[in-house]
Amino acid sequence: MSKRFLSSLLQAPRALRSEGNIVIKNGLMVSNSKFASVWKADYSKRVNKIVFEDEVESLPEGVNPGLYNEYFKFMNSTKLKDLGAILPRKSLLHTFLQKIQNKEEFELGLKLLERWRKHYVLPLSERTTWILLSKCQYLNDPEPLTRVLLDRWRYKAFPTDYIYTSIFKLISNSIHDLIAIEGQESELANKYLDDLFRLFASIPQYNLEQGAWAYSSLITSLVDSGMEEGWVRAVQVAEEAMVDSIPPKINYEAALKLQEEYAKRGDSTNSNVYKEMISNYNLKPKEPTHVAFDEEGRMYYKPIAKKTN
Repeated sequence: MSKRFLSSLLQAPRALRSEGNIVIKNGLMVSNSKFASVWKADYSKRVNKIVFEDEVESLPEGVNPGLYNEYFKFMNSTKLKDLGAILPRKSLLHTFLQKIQNKEEFELGLKLLERWRKHYVLPLSERTTWILLSKCQYLNDPEPLTRVLLDRWRYKAFPTDYIYTSIFKLISNSIHDLIAIEGQESELANKYLDDLFRLFASIPQYNLEQGAWAYSSLITSLVDSGMEEGWVRAVQVAEEAMVDSIPPKINYEAALKLQEEYAKRGDSTNSNVYKEMISNYNLKPKEPTHVAFDEEGRMYYKPIAKKTN
């Protein structure tokens, strides 16, 4: 079998595929079994890690003093010596993250999240990861959540298909804004383009399927980025999604995006391919929904009621 585009792209130079399990080098991701063994072997070392005074003694520039005081108290109160230590209130992490107003405060939030995660007994949920997403959207900066999702051991995120789709879109918008100012050769825009594929590769690590939603989110984000290299990759990903599955792993939104982009580029032949796909597979637009959370912080979707006359 010939080497597929996504596999080959992820293999060079920073990733490899082995026995159907994607592993990203440099500690970005580990397999589930390795994750479990590393966690168990290193647990006592991690819970006994302390924060030295020079880590928290000076107020970082741009950080609200009140928020920093909360951070200082938390980091110093969680120098665990054993599992019998007094733990902070369960709402502290979410309350802190929701108060973040800039990148400097986000950095403190990620340090706090890492410490919280290392205690293991403290609750994390899909709601936690959604709060991180909402703050990235507020700051128009995809980097913090991208970092979290690509380091499962450090942060223990709980993403959903909605969270992945949303961070893909935020990265796409960031690429579009960057190339409008810096051009197609923007170093950061190209880094973000690679981040889309690194994030796509991380999806199975969270027990999520790389189904039509994942391929379609990736394709749509690549096309919308406005980057020529993004379009080249979108075409190759779409071809792979069509070959791999019947029906193809492409939803209505992605098929329509490809149809329109090919038409815009004067390629009526390929435009008609996706027009026929929509018709042949009776693809329909997604029903509008909004997210909500149960008492355990699990995300679910609620349909948006249609307006009546």
